[in-house]
Amino acid sequence: MGTTGATSFVFPHDTLAVTGGQITYTSDDSQQQEGTYQAVIDTAGTGEIDLSAACLTRMGVSLDCDMVTAALTSLAAAVPMLGDPGVPCTDSPSEPAPCQFFFSYHNISCAAVSGGACQCTYGVSFAGSTQGRWLRDGAVLTHSDASKMLPTQADYCVQTAGSSMTLWGHDQTSILNQPGILTLNLQRAQ
Repeated sequence: MGTTGATSFVFPHDTLAVTGGQITYTSDDSQQQEGTYQAVIDTAGTGEIDLSAACLTRMGVSLDCDMVTAALTSLAAAVPMLGDPGVPCTDSPSEPAPCQFFFSYHNISCAAVSGGACQCTYGVSFAGSTQGRWLRDGAVLTHSDASKMLPTQADYCVQTAGSSMTLWGHDQTSILNQPGILTLNLQRAQ
């Protein structure tokens, strides 16, 4: 940050909570053992970071907390912080896969704390879309995301009449490679 504004910044945050989304499963066979899926997952939460007085006066530039708030707000409004909706993303350049994902940051506020430091707080929203193939083996669903090299697994339970399904990460792993999402309760769309 300086007189020309912020050009990049990492907004740290804890695990975000699921706020909405949808998973669509399509079966390739009559036994419903495998098929394709598309997942849209929205999450949100908060984050904060303390910027020391030494950080705010580095390289002969002196910033106050209002200047930091303005610079971070401007940066957050200018570009999505991770990826751009519609940009291909993959673990392997030879196998591109479509996905959409982005973080947005809002309500950024930096306040002065002792010693000339600033404590900044902000809201975080993440929207992401993935797709790939699924395979059922007993009560375990394996999701092979088209943009990832390694599949993920989830145990599942379908409620009576198939109106709802609960997924939980097999062996306490994250569902669909979404950090911190260990359980999802899904309702059948009407």
